[in-house]
Amino acid sequence: MRNLQIFMAALLLCAGLALHAQQAPAGGDLVAKGAKLLADGHPEDAEPILRQAVAQEPKRALAWDYLGQDLLSMRMSREAAECFGKAVSLDDAAPELGRSLRREALDGLGLSLAFDKQYDAAKKAYAKAIAWDPDYAGFPYNLACVCALSGDRDGALSNLDSYFGVAKRMPADWKPPDASLDDDLKGLRGDPRFEGLLISSVGPQPYDNAGSSLTRRAGGLLGKGNFQDAETFARKAGEADPQSALAFFILGGSQEALGDSAGAEKSYQNALKLNVPPHDSLNKASIAHAAIFVGKALLDAGRPKEALEMLGAAEEAQHFHPLAFYLAARAQAALKDGPKALEALKRALSLKDNLAAVEPPLPDPAKDPAFAAYAKDPAWKDIFGG
Repeated sequence: MRNLQIFMAALLLCAGLALHAQQAPAGGDLVAKGAKLLADGHPEDAEPILRQAVAQEPKRALAWDYLGQDLLSMRMSREAAECFGKAVSLDDAAPELGRSLRREALDGLGLSLAFDKQYDAAKKAYAKAIAWDPDYAGFPYNLACVCALSGDRDGALSNLDSYFGVAKRMPADWKPPDASLDDDLKGLRGDPRFEGLLISSVGPQPYDNAGSSLTRRAGGLLGKGNFQDAETFARKAGEADPQSALAFFILGGSQEALGDSAGAEKSYQNALKLNVPPHDSLNKASIAHAAIFVGKALLDAGRPKEALEMLGAAEEAQHFHPLAFYLAARAQAALKDGPKALEALKRALSLKDNLAAVEPPLPDPAKDPAFAAYAKDPAWKDIFGG
């Protein structure tokens, strides 16, 4: 989701303009006073004044909206959600907020619910907001973040796809959030569908070649879930530019989604091989995804030494992601090197909290056949609960 400070700054600006644009009824001076304190960075001082304002004018949407802003700025998210919900309901009955302020009130409602980890309620709030104003890109973007935080990968990707479509219609002065850097979406980084949506949102570039537009087209199709067509265009992109690591990464992602593991392994290997200057184009998360896929495939094929080399590349790309270390532990166990297997496994378990809700959890090593040979080893007692 967008940074709370950025959200508050935009919301306060819109609300401040609204106060200047209208005649405030009795009690409106309290709203203005509270808004000024909030804008000056004194939410604790603004709170009692804004509470007095809603007590005096309980049917005034703007007063409830400001109180919601104030409470949200102090991380009192549950009560803030109630205030924003009240503001929206009152505005439904007697429109007062105007388009910009209503957008921010609806956004504040969704954000407050999400910060309170009421993800289902936040999803419903944003779905209603989108139905009311499908031309505002902030709603599908934040809904994508809520979906990711709740572990709904498909919902996150679908709403990101919607966001990129709506963002193209936003005014030129609108500053879009950077999905590639948003921590709420970190569990999607490296996922070919996510990376495909990112690259498809970028227009023509000065360094484009014959395969660039085809790669962007393939990425967009992959992100939308049109895997077969994505594979077709990714193949064409690879033929047009045989040195494009990105084209082969998108091809691998398409094949992975289609269940063609052998094809995906080959394409990912090509992507990793081609990802060197001057053609390097894969970010670290994408390198890790490709290397982990290939490493697991090699491990499953009974080639643990080669798997370790590939998993080492994944570890180098993402030092704090546990899956590469977990698979490396399996590989070391297959090589009958118990101490190294245990070292890698402990490293993986120490990092498991880095997994986002949208990512699958690590397997339970105590139930993993790869480590069965060490069930009675005293050094492994913490793993097996001995």
